[in-house]
Amino acid sequence: MNPLQGRVSRNGRRFLIAAGMILAITGLAKLLTVTGDTTLLRVPDPIFGVEFRYLMAAVGLAELVIAGFCFFTRWDALSTVMVAWVASGFMLYRVGIRSADWQRPCGCLGDLTDVLRISSQTAEWISIGLLGFLLVGSYGVLVQRLKCVEIGQSDVRKSISGRKQ
Repeated sequence: MNPLQGRVSRNGRRFLIAAGMILAITGLAKLLTVTGDTTLLRVPDPIFGVEFRYLMAAVGLAELVIAGFCFFTRWDALSTVMVAWVASGFMLYRVGIRSADWQRPCGCLGDLTDVLRISSQTAEWISIGLLGFLLVGSYGVLVQRLKCVEIGQSDVRKSISGRKQ
């Protein structure tokens, strides 16, 4: 049995729905932001060296694709791996931004902060909380899934070895 195939637990499925909603909202916010004309969109990203406009568009599209997997496929384990992958990438990007001594707030929520009328510091804390949820939740579901696969495989081995005797 491949650990990337199949369903996850009920709580794992709930996590995927929540993760899908988070990724869909932040992905849409990024895509709506890149249609604007703020100066920050033309500034090169300190990590990748491309304009923020293109980086936000690519990441927003990736978030929407992963959200689609979370909502519309039966590949729960693969969806969880995708959430873990993108959340890990976000975490590494944040570490890189801090290492590059970037002083501007994270634009990961796009123009959603303006719509909700929240400060950049509040947006920063919200994005860190969402990132923590995605990281802890996805890796927790994956560990649970791998344990279930191991238990299932050992049960199959026991039943096969019991039949041979």
